[in-house]
Amino acid sequence: MAKEKEEKVVETAVQEAVYNKEEVAKVLDRIKTLEEKNTLLGKLDAELQQIAQLKSAESEEFASKQAERDAVKKETEELEFKQSELKPVLDAVTKEFERVLRDTEAHEYHIDVVSAKYYKQLRDYIEHDIAWTAETSAPLVQLYHEFKANADWVKSTEFDGVIILHTRPVLTLYDGVNKKLEGKGYFEAQRFFELWTQVGKNIADTVGEIRNAYTEARELGDTLNKIDTAFEHAIRDLAEEDEKHVSTKDEVEPEV
Repeated sequence: MAKEKEEKVVETAVQEAVYNKEEVAKVLDRIKTLEEKNTLLGKLDAELQQIAQLKSAESEEFASKQAERDAVKKETEELEFKQSELKPVLDAVTKEFERVLRDTEAHEYHIDVVSAKYYKQLRDYIEHDIAWTAETSAPLVQLYHEFKANADWVKSTEFDGVIILHTRPVLTLYDGVNKKLEGKGYFEAQRFFELWTQVGKNIADTVGEIRNAYTEARELGDTLNKIDTAFEHAIRDLAEEDEKHVSTKDEVEPEV
């Protein structure tokens, strides 16, 4: 029986990836049912082993349990996926996830820094005081360039205290000021406290908006994770080049 399940890897035409919520929902339901059946199989195998030890593999109880187990096994085999079934869905969800994530991170947010004074103070922190590592250097550089891009607007007579930043720079600013900024002495602390009293709530509220905006990407990331795992365990019926899939499911949301 096992040999019958080991299908040869053959060249299989894979359909074009088109995202369809209803189709994805059906696949997720099937994955869930398959997982439940596999869990039940494990439980029945354990019960069969216990019956064989306590009674006999020739007993009526063992035969009854074996029949139950065989029926569940048949249902499980009928639910099993081929990679060629999952590949179009996996590719479609991956593309949709990347699109949603890209749109989320391209969004512009209006940050109220209140005045040119506080803008300059924040910029000074960004340029000189926020601690960074090899991992966080690139986001800090991006934040600096976006902050600097607002300089002419801040100098203008029409400046209303609001600057524009994209998603990740907002997160980097909040993280940098809250977790990677240190000072010394009363006067420095007082200067920072005055700044954060004025601008902190708006920045924190914006981070809350961003977290909510990531909801769709997180949900798609969870879906991608489930389908990706199912694909890895599916019956192999694709050519090797079609099996390759680079997952982006771990990119859902940066830490803040």
